[in-house]
Amino acid sequence: MRCGRPSATYLERIPTPGEKSSCLMQSSRLSPGRVIVYLWVCLSVSPCRSQAKLNSFSEPSELFLCCHLIVVPSDLHPMSYVGRDEEYLQNAIGFAEDIALSATVLRLMPTWLLPVVARITTHSNRKHARAYTDILRSEVLHRQSSEQQQVAEKPGVIAKNDFLQWLLTRSINRDYGQGPDETDPEIICARLLHTNFASVHTTGFIGTNAILDILAAPTSDQVIETLRQEALDTIDTESGLESKSSLSWSRASLQKQHLFDSVLRESARKASIIGVGVNHYVVAPEGITTADGIHLPQGCMLATHSWGLHHDEDIYSDARRFKAFRFAEMCKNSPGDFDDGNKFPDGGNLQFIATSERYLGFGHGRHACPGRFFASAELKLLLAYLLVHYDLEIVGAKKGERPPCFWAGPNHVPPMSARVKARRRRSVT
Repeated sequence: MRCGRPSATYLERIPTPGEKSSCLMQSSRLSPGRVIVYLWVCLSVSPCRSQAKLNSFSEPSELFLCCHLIVVPSDLHPMSYVGRDEEYLQNAIGFAEDIALSATVLRLMPTWLLPVVARITTHSNRKHARAYTDILRSEVLHRQSSEQQQVAEKPGVIAKNDFLQWLLTRSINRDYGQGPDETDPEIICARLLHTNFASVHTTGFIGTNAILDILAAPTSDQVIETLRQEALDTIDTESGLESKSSLSWSRASLQKQHLFDSVLRESARKASIIGVGVNHYVVAPEGITTADGIHLPQGCMLATHSWGLHHDEDIYSDARRFKAFRFAEMCKNSPGDFDDGNKFPDGGNLQFIATSERYLGFGHGRHACPGRFFASAELKLLLAYLLVHYDLEIVGAKKGERPPCFWAGPNHVPPMSARVKARRRRSVT
């Protein structure tokens, strides 16, 4: 991000290396079951999903898949972070879209031009950030009031459970030292904006690839019916918060969706959205020298060829082929096609969120994506809802034909022009 840093807002408020452990700890709190319930509520009222044209039983709707699946997390993330105000959502989404464009432009500029070009290319970023902060400032100040803090600290009193509240709690308990005052509403808003930006496109791209891979699979009908049945079998009926008629899923029920784990992991492997990953900078002033004598100076970036790893025939047999239940079969240790008569055993190391030296979809090690638990829950909820409620097919493609992705630098981007036809199903049980 060295060349792209001028595209960010409030650079001095981006976490320093010394703060990372605290930020990761806060980010890991995105996975509790109560947040999954709220995420489902957000999905249920998402403007993208609630369009009247998607609710037609007779007339199918054609949608640009990637555009719609980017809009859905763009709506869900700000909702789960704070709320549903339309102007607030528009500025959160606008910032996430514009910062990616401005960062791309700035990476093409020589260093000496950055101070000038950045003022022009980041104008829209700053405009959205100012509007976002103006909207949210009163809510931040309200929650920071001493009365609100005392209520949150009383035993048995449930405070608001969203990302904004977690940031406020963290800011109260932090010793600022020489760093910025994180009780400043502008800093709180900057953290929310950057967290939203980091998650929107990744979730949308992975979801787009997963749906295209499922619909283009040689046995797509069998794959869809198998996933649909697992979605119905894992509907939450025990929490008391949902009923089977509402077709909702809790954190516990999502953890039972092992076949969705396999499909998402396989799609993220075959249609990996990154070509290289696990990036590291050489920070030693004298650089480092490898065992075979290659000297790497300070500032040099190192990365793993994750695309090659994910398509290595020595690791994944028939690696160029999408096998929806590849990881389900690996976990069962049984060759051949998927047999839904055998139940998927507990295989945590092959879950969608699990990282390893052979699977780098979310990175690996200490710096693996801390938001992958939230993304996994979101994608499972989205896929389960779509497959249960809609019949889907790719527009303008033959049976088993998948619109190809394209490369944009080191990123493998799903086809923006791919369209799907969606018809609402009359029966979901």
